[in-house]
Amino acid sequence: MKADKEKTGTYLMIALSAAGFFLCLIRPQETGKAAAEGIGRCLGVIIPSLYAVMVMSQLFIRSGAADRTAPFFSLAGRLFGMNGDEFAVFVFSSLAGYPVGAKMLCGRAEQGRINSERGSLLCGLCFGAGPSFIYGCIAAQLYGSTWTGRAVMLSCAAANIILGLVFSPLLRKGRTDSEYGSKAESSAEMFTECVSESGRSVLEICFAVVIFAVIAEMIRSCGAVQALCGFLSEVSGRSEHCVSAILGAILDVTAVSELPSKDYSLLPVISALVSFGGVCVFFQLRTIIRGRFSMGRIVGLRIAAAFISYIVCRIITPLLITGKVVEAASVSASVHKAQSPVPSVLLIIMTVILIARNEKTVK
Repeated sequence: MKADKEKTGTYLMIALSAAGFFLCLIRPQETGKAAAEGIGRCLGVIIPSLYAVMVMSQLFIRSGAADRTAPFFSLAGRLFGMNGDEFAVFVFSSLAGYPVGAKMLCGRAEQGRINSERGSLLCGLCFGAGPSFIYGCIAAQLYGSTWTGRAVMLSCAAANIILGLVFSPLLRKGRTDSEYGSKAESSAEMFTECVSESGRSVLEICFAVVIFAVIAEMIRSCGAVQALCGFLSEVSGRSEHCVSAILGAILDVTAVSELPSKDYSLLPVISALVSFGGVCVFFQLRTIIRGRFSMGRIVGLRIAAAFISYIVCRIITPLLITGKVVEAASVSASVHKAQSPVPSVLLIIMTVILIARNEKTVK
């Protein structure tokens, strides 16, 4: 049975690869434009906003800072069946962006402190967009008000907290006490390794973003998305542009910026999309976890989180919207984006040199 599944998966991958290859030949301009847009997102948004956070998260784990701060989180962690340092990752991941929680948990897995089953469950819970994306892209660009950002942040956090409480019995079974007595360590070699590993992870994420942009363009070029958008538009009463943006956000969450502005009825939908993360984010997670954790369990948890986030946002939006809709829309904020791609390009070059030098030293 397992062999049949592997054969089916292999044949499916061959078919998809062949279809993608021929589509690249047939539509070189469209695929080239999609790849260029993906590279632009990597150079202008992903690398400037994610690289430093991933380096600091690695230092947080490998230096022993997570263990040293664990006692401060131990009491709240017990409520969720987590250790103090696991709960610290749970809190930190909601503020640092989607892949950071997975990266920090992989560091724990490499140390042999969590198994695959526990890591998969924690990875599905330690998941968040971060305030820079929510306030910059959604609150400022779509609504021009900060309370909408708070609504989305609260809804996504509530979804993770509710899921954490639901699955706390499972986490409590495999819970082990943290070694609070371990000393914090620091060295130039450890810092260099953290920089090198984080640079490798960011580059892998960028490669996934670029190829996913091409795949999304291939799907759009087949006409299937247009037909689906037309059908869903008739069923929901929304415009085709709105439906297309929602479907695009399921693939890549940054597409929420294309939704109609000032439409407060869409706020619960946006909250659900942000909590889910999008298929592109799962591609990024896959490049980080490298088979250590179950992607099926992670995706299942995020689908559940999307539904919970939608319901919570529907409940709290009327409470927050009172007297706030007339807020001035003159807020000039946006997602952090580099003014020039040159610094990101130089950062990539330096990271590649550092990785190559480290590998040569190890050999």
